[in-house]
Amino acid sequence: MPDEERQLDEARLMELEESRAQERARAEAPAAKPVLPRINFIEAGLVIGFAATVDLLDYFVIGAIPVAGDALDLAAGGAIWLWVVLKGLSHNRSPLVSWSPWIATGVEIIPIIGDLPPSFTIDVLLILALNTEAGRNLVKIISPI
Repeated sequence: MPDEERQLDEARLMELEESRAQERARAEAPAAKPVLPRINFIEAGLVIGFAATVDLLDYFVIGAIPVAGDALDLAAGGAIWLWVVLKGLSHNRSPLVSWSPWIATGVEIIPIIGDLPPSFTIDVLLILALNTEAGRNLVKIISPI
């Protein structure tokens, strides 16, 4: 009887040592680099161009017409949000990424003051900075924190 108990204790001890060794190996393994969604320069240029066009139209043309300007703002915010969701840019990121198109839309809807800043262009640049390697490198240069 004591031999069986000793063998059981030794087997448990070996299992415990193996699991600890595996845990140490997992802890010492280099952390996987986060995979960023692929955004090529053409896509980035098109989205920046879209946002800049909406901001320019809102500032010079349609912003003077209250209902049309707000409709353009809502459509542009929805289009940018849809791009973020379909491209998967908000996965494993700050909630700011998925909410930023609506924040920009909220700023744009404010009468008179909202048409002044290029909210959609700034929003798209922020999204690209958070989701591309070049953007992350630029953010590190600008803000070393």
